[in-house]
Amino acid sequence: ASPAYLQRHGEPDHPRALRRHQGLLFGSGGKAAPWVLVRGDEQVPASPEARLVTNEFDVIRAAAVAGHGVAVLAEIAVAEDLEAGRLRRVLEGWRPPGVPIHA
Repeated sequence: ASPAYLQRHGEPDHPRALRRHQGLLFGSGGKAAPWVLVRGDEQVPASPEARLVTNEFDVIRAAAVAGHGVAVLAEIAVAEDLEAGRLRRVLEGWRPPGVPIHA
C-alpha cells in the first residue's frame, strides 16, 4: 500500500484486519480471487473489501501507488516502488501461499 493510503486508513496488524481495508484485487468478470496469507503453519483468510477487480497486475500496481488500497503483488514487480518509498510492505512475515509452476 502507499504511505498516503496507510496514513488515511491505518496499517493492518493482522490479516483479518484487511477486511476493513480497500482491496485492489486480481480477478475477472468482477470476481476476485480470495486472499489467504500464510506465516509458518498458520493460514488465514484475509480478503479486503473490493475497491478494484482486474486481471491486469500493472493496473493493480498503479492503483496501489496512487493510494487507492492494498494489493498483493510480486516483490520483483514493485521493487522500485518499495525502494523509492511509493509503496510500503504491510503485514511483514505474512505471504500468500506458494504457487506451483509447471513447465
